[in-house]
Amino acid sequence: MFSLKELEKITKGKFENFIPIPRPHRVQAAAEITGFSTDTRTIKKGDVFVALKGENFDGHGFIRNAHVRGAVFCVVEKASGRDSDIPCLVVKDALKAWGDLACAFRKKFKIPIVAVTGSNGKTTTKDLTAALLSQKFQVLKTEGNLNNLIGVPHMLFRLNKKHKMAVIEMGSNQKGEIKRLSEIVQPQIGIITNVGAAHLQGLNSLSSVHAEKAALFKNVLKSKGKIVVNLDDPYLKKWADKNKKHCLTVSIKQKAHFYAENIHLENLKGTSFILKTSRKKEIPIFLSLSGKHQVANALCAIAVASHYGVDLKKIKLALLKMVPMGGRFKMIDLGGVKLIDDTYNANPNSMKAALVFLSEVGKKLGLKTVAIVGDMLELGNRSKQLHAEIGKKIAELKIDEVYSYGDEAAEIVKNCHTEFCGIFSQHTDIIGEFIKRLEKGTLVLVKGSRGMKMEKIVQALVEKFKKD
Repeated sequence: MFSLKELEKITKGKFENFIPIPRPHRVQAAAEITGFSTDTRTIKKGDVFVALKGENFDGHGFIRNAHVRGAVFCVVEKASGRDSDIPCLVVKDALKAWGDLACAFRKKFKIPIVAVTGSNGKTTTKDLTAALLSQKFQVLKTEGNLNNLIGVPHMLFRLNKKHKMAVIEMGSNQKGEIKRLSEIVQPQIGIITNVGAAHLQGLNSLSSVHAEKAALFKNVLKSKGKIVVNLDDPYLKKWADKNKKHCLTVSIKQKAHFYAENIHLENLKGTSFILKTSRKKEIPIFLSLSGKHQVANALCAIAVASHYGVDLKKIKLALLKMVPMGGRFKMIDLGGVKLIDDTYNANPNSMKAALVFLSEVGKKLGLKTVAIVGDMLELGNRSKQLHAEIGKKIAELKIDEVYSYGDEAAEIVKNCHTEFCGIFSQHTDIIGEFIKRLEKGTLVLVKGSRGMKMEKIVQALVEKFKKD
């Protein structure tokens, strides 16, 4: 995989406790390396253990455990205490070394990598892109929440000779994170789904969010790659106008390289539209995901797949077969109650999009509309204002009932002016009141930030209706 000399060069580190250190030993030790890990619970014989530090953990406390479990050596920081008899690669910054090792490993695979980021929809777009590319290639895609400075390297270390492409999701809640992830991944094509008010606690303002996401574009341009731009986002359109020759554009409102017309919500079954391209091609599409915002996500995936030669007919079939993951706009039919499970995460833009969908479909089907919403986290000093805006949006859409949960619940409720507005401090209280007021013919949205654990409400409602 790597020689010991290469590892020292990659990490700018120095080996300690390899005794003896003659060349034959170096070759043998390097040959023993089978992988890299940051978790001693899953470490295997032949792995290298990288001791990372975080706010609530320090891997340096598990070095001996890693050694006992079969680690060839451990990557540790200079300033950290360590056992003197355990072979270590000593570096200045273990997290940087972790990323540098992943980057060096990625370079062994001469394959295109698609990087996906954005304030909303990046996980769905990642899944859609991987599904479409899989019609032609063996694709590695980001799993779970492995989209940060620790998780992305984990994904890159899963590359093998079978993979012909990879789709890597990039998240950010602090300045410089996308820039660093881009340096590690070295993508040939980048997607930014949109720029919105997310992670403002770490990024402070929308302009900072834009600058953070745009770091992906700058890195892709260095490799003379392509960038997928949603022209419907004002921040991204400005950037696209300055870099036209490097962009693949998408839109649900105007002409672009790939754009949608005649968008129709097919109740809770999905969304239909006519896909049109700048090359005068068009094809009817049925997307088995609901909402106009999902069409925008799909267009980004279509642009990438088309760029890499996936036939439009295969794209159409793959979109028809897409199944939403749990917690990401999943539709659940509970008989008299139809449930929209969008509990995976939330920020102001995604919350508004979900509420618009709730209102539109409710009116179309003649259903009572109910929003069960938890706090949107990490919004910094704009949190109260942004939650108040959600309340105003609910009032504008004339949603029938609102159950609000969290510290900012009052900001939503005092602005929503609905038939019923409730502030709740426990999931169980929401469930009890909802069941008490329940009427047949109800469409209910459950949504909130990851930390609010709104999926507990969905699980409880599903169990309740199963019993009944």
